[in-house]
Amino acid sequence: MSLPAKKYKYILFDLDHTLWDFEQNSADTLSDLYEKYELARLGVSCENSFKETFKQVNGELWAQSDEGKMDRNLLRVRRFQLVCEALGVRNEVLAARLGEDYVTLCPTKKALLPYALDMLEFLRKKYPLFILTNGFDDVQAVKLNSAGILHFFEAVFTGEALGLKKPQKAYFSTFLQQIEARPEECLMIGDNLKTDILGAQNAGIDHIYYNPLGRDYFMHVQHEIRCLSELKNLL
Repeated sequence: MSLPAKKYKYILFDLDHTLWDFEQNSADTLSDLYEKYELARLGVSCENSFKETFKQVNGELWAQSDEGKMDRNLLRVRRFQLVCEALGVRNEVLAARLGEDYVTLCPTKKALLPYALDMLEFLRKKYPLFILTNGFDDVQAVKLNSAGILHFFEAVFTGEALGLKKPQKAYFSTFLQQIEARPEECLMIGDNLKTDILGAQNAGIDHIYYNPLGRDYFMHVQHEIRCLSELKNLL
């Protein structure tokens, strides 16, 4: 389904997996940690296993967090405990240090998804841009600064700062109140069908689903793109 032919006033972006290349930045961080803590010497003989285990654990914990079943501070503590346990490393001190270093180092990584910078340059000439994210409040500015894109955005709205999170309707309603906008004036762009797309739908906000891997899905979306460069022809 195509987007309606109308003029939007505000463009809303998710951050991780939509603009900031979480997968690449996380993988680079995990490589650094694997070397720093000599995990091969501790029995984690395969760096890829370390990365894949983290990816699975982190994904499961964030899914729980988005559903309100996992406190985000507990997520930070638990994920490397679970990674170490899965890899047969029984060392709570190491797990704690890995967790602390990951949170400090990963946001400093600079990789953006293809065409993210070009599209932000293009769109900021036409619209005020905002970030809407469930990510931790204390790391979002670091990510945006490190990647050199903070200046594109009027403001960054985090679930932690609002005390709410996507896909809660109240999250989007609070955002709209704070920028004094109506739902029909906004367009949400994000990669997560539940938090970004369903959340926008429930709030009456139009949306574009960013689906670079062409994943199958079974819900209605207004528009789907595989590459951020497609935004130029839509907006």
